[in-house]
Amino acid sequence: MNTDSSPTTPAAPDVPGGAGSDQVPELVRAVEAVCSAPRLLVALDFDGTLAPFEVDPGDSRADPLAMEAVEDLVDLPDTEVALVSGRGLDSLAEVAHAPRGVALVGSHGLEMRLADGSTHHVTLDAGQERTLTELDEHLESLALTAPGAWVERKPSSVSLHTRAVTDPGVAADLEE
Repeated sequence: MNTDSSPTTPAAPDVPGGAGSDQVPELVRAVEAVCSAPRLLVALDFDGTLAPFEVDPGDSRADPLAMEAVEDLVDLPDTEVALVSGRGLDSLAEVAHAPRGVALVGSHGLEMRLADGSTHHVTLDAGQERTLTELDEHLESLALTAPGAWVERKPSSVSLHTRAVTDPGVAADLEE
């Protein structure tokens, strides 16, 4: 356990372990290492972690208890918190309702709104834009073969959504 009693270093929590658990000591060491770090970045995936997947990504909202935990993390000294997503930054900001002090990282890191409010964007070059357009066209043709499938163009990627495809075999074929 962490014996540093300074107010900026939280003590490692007790980790219950069953008899014969070989992973408990390793987990305790890992928790102790995190707790003794002078600064900590906690980067949390949004969709599927803080918020359940939804058929329409615009309907996604974080679990209230998860957001309470995020707020608690923000209040810790020397701790930075970021929500990370493949979504575009605007979409992430719209659905996350992130507390003040939380950085948002969208488009797999190409778009960021830092905790201080500053924003940073990587601009795609003409070749990358052309590739995305070609990919978008290809995925649109695939989506037409599967009722319920649809394509979402994002700032730096294209996604083929299959959650609403009712035929499991068709959905599996699309995901290959």
